[in-house]
Amino acid sequence: MSLTECELKIQYCRDARLPTIKEVMLAVSTTWNVPYEWMTNHRRSPEYSTPRQIAMAISRRLTRRAYPEIGRRFNKDHTTALHAARKYKWLLDEVEKQIGL
Repeated sequence: MSLTECELKIQYCRDARLPTIKEVMLAVSTTWNVPYEWMTNHRRSPEYSTPRQIAMAISRRLTRRAYPEIGRRFNKDHTTALHAARKYKWLLDEVEKQIGL
């Protein structure tokens, strides 16, 4: 599945309420076909960190939670969440253009 499909899975939450960070984590782990536990894992290899960083970036974009809270939910520092949001900003901007947000 693509990141666009992941965003669409989460989109249903925007209609009535903002999604939770946990809902974002579940949607990304399902989309990337990785165990949910990888979202809070401390490993740094790209197979672990890429879906986790994308989930952090989507969490920031959709939940509007502060970086310290996002970092805590992923068992990371707030600067890790900030890095993820900056790293994938361009990608999320493109997804939003594609789905008309």
